Amino acid sequence: MTAFWALWKREVVKFFFDRGRMGGALAQPLLFWLLLGLGFQGSFRLREDAGISFLTFLFPGMVLLVVVFTAIFSTVSIVEEKRSGFFQAALIAPVSRWWLVFGNVAGGTTLGILQAALFLLFTPLMGIPATFLGMVSALLICGLMGTAFGSLGFVMAWKVKSTRGFLALMNFFLMPLWMLSGAFFPISGIPETIQWVAWLNPVTYGLDALRIAMYGFGNLPIHTILGFWPSVGIFLSFTLLTLFGAQYAIHKPFTD
Repeated sequence: MTAFWALWKREVVKFFFDRGRMGGALAQPLLFWLLLGLGFQGSFRLREDAGISFLTFLFPGMVLLVVVFTAIFSTVSIVEEKRSGFFQAALIAPVSRWWLVFGNVAGGTTLGILQAALFLLFTPLMGIPATFLGMVSALLICGLMGTAFGSLGFVMAWKVKSTRGFLALMNFFLMPLWMLSGAFFPISGIPETIQWVAWLNPVTYGLDALRIAMYGFGNLPIHTILGFWPSVGIFLSFTLLTLFGAQYAIHKPFTD
């Protein structure tokens, strides 16, 4: 536990001492949301009975994007720390390697939750009928998302040789996963030939649960995929899979 708290604190302190990273962490997704929401407002049409704007529809997807990008890009430092000798020293310490994984992943997850909480302050402005239980549930789901993608980022960072390779690989996977999760457009509106990709996408179920929670478990203006608990169950399974994947990776020699 001492190792866990040390690594967790290390990740959080690094973030708060990097002013550029702090500013861009919220400014970039906020700008992205406004540009996409306002730019495509007239191009995307939801159901006539939905009664929401495209900005409102896009909002849960942007919360997801904040958490996922924060968690997964917090692991980019692992690539450099393998070369600096930090992980060589950590691996020979008399500490279970589980705690090395948990400490790094928990740090990025915490940062993702904090940023999501700030982003959720805009919820009343969107006309979303949020409740206290719904917001708490949304933050817990954000914690699951951060853990899953922080673990995935850990595996990738452990394997790649350079920061450029890590960023290229993550962008290659992240944007398609996000866009095919129902964050940018309803899954019912995409061609049936690629709908199966969205059904196989674990982010789809994380977003489904997040959207339901943000609306206070009430009537949503759009159809959900499976409902709250089935979606949570599927995404929880994905989270555990990525955690075990990170644990498996750290027991293998890393690429330096």
